[in-house]
Amino acid sequence: TMHHYVFDNALKLLPYMILAIVVALGSKFYVIVFRQSEAFWRSLNIPGWFKPCLGGLATGIIGFFLPQVLGSGYGWAQKALNSGAQLEAGSLTATTLLLMFFGKVIATSCTVGSGGSGGLFGPALVSGALLGGACGIILNRIFPGLNIHPGSFAMVGMAGFLASAIRVPIAAIIMVSEITGNHELLLPTM
Repeated sequence: TMHHYVFDNALKLLPYMILAIVVALGSKFYVIVFRQSEAFWRSLNIPGWFKPCLGGLATGIIGFFLPQVLGSGYGWAQKALNSGAQLEAGSLTATTLLLMFFGKVIATSCTVGSGGSGGLFGPALVSGALLGGACGIILNRIFPGLNIHPGSFAMVGMAGFLASAIRVPIAAIIMVSEITGNHELLLPTM
């Protein structure tokens, strides 16, 4: 769930275009890290059953230093969707969201790339929300007169990241709008 954000100003398309570039680069990073991780684990000359053990160990080490990346991450996606309120309370920063984004991408690549159990859909949604929320917080500071809601950028970031990383643009727009229950942001999401 998220607050009801409305797209009410055409000038806000400029920050959303910046978000599109950031999300495209972030999803490219996601795909490259995952592909490199797969190649690395395949190249190791060790028994196949041992690779997920090492991948799990690597994920555990990341989780020791950044426990927020363990698990599904949907709670952190929810916090990013509510990042406007969290930002006012001072409990959520762009640095925190970016750190969690990079940690989630690397942990997912270690787990799934090594042959461990897991998928890419959920982590792509969470990564997009984290990156979009961070971008929204930063753009809110750059464009204070536009009254940018970081939560709306988290939602659009989820859709854009999923569309780019998984290559399902129309499905991503529809699914994220339905998941969040907000159809008012369809224009910037597209």
